[in-house]
Amino acid sequence: ALPSPHKAKPFYLYAVMDLFSRYVVAWHVAHVQNGDLAERLFVDAYVQHDITPISLCVHSDRGAPMTSYRLTQMFEQLGVAPSYSRPRVADDNPHIESQFKTLKYQPDFPARFQGLGEAIRWCEAYYRWYNDEHHHAGIAFFTPATVFFGDTANVHRTRQEALDNAYQAHPERFPN
Repeated sequence: ALPSPHKAKPFYLYAVMDLFSRYVVAWHVAHVQNGDLAERLFVDAYVQHDITPISLCVHSDRGAPMTSYRLTQMFEQLGVAPSYSRPRVADDNPHIESQFKTLKYQPDFPARFQGLGEAIRWCEAYYRWYNDEHHHAGIAFFTPATVFFGDTANVHRTRQEALDNAYQAHPERFPN
């Protein structure tokens, strides 16, 4: 839940992450948690990225939106294999939890969002940064977008050329 101006009414952040690349393929902020919003989020991700659902396994927590009848029926119709965290195990989905921690520890993360519009605008900027600029240690310091869109070979080649040039210019800086 994201902080809102009223303690009784938090904002809920839904996010879908590609595990291999750490790319957040879809996200949504709302005042409520429910299966309809979760279903719409997955449909948006499928359409936007032309995903072949039959090849997917979706791992999630056991929250009401992810275990809702509508979402589980949609997964069944699309051939998506659901996988759920173990009951009362907080670290059973470490990649998305790590991404949420990165989000909450951003220097500009507000103590409270003044409204849903502000929360959405902040998340838009955050996910643009996270996907396109954040060099992730778990994926060889590539950005999630670089891995998701298959451009690692080009980035690796550019990095290697820079290292080779640096070595030629100053070999003493590379003792090993």
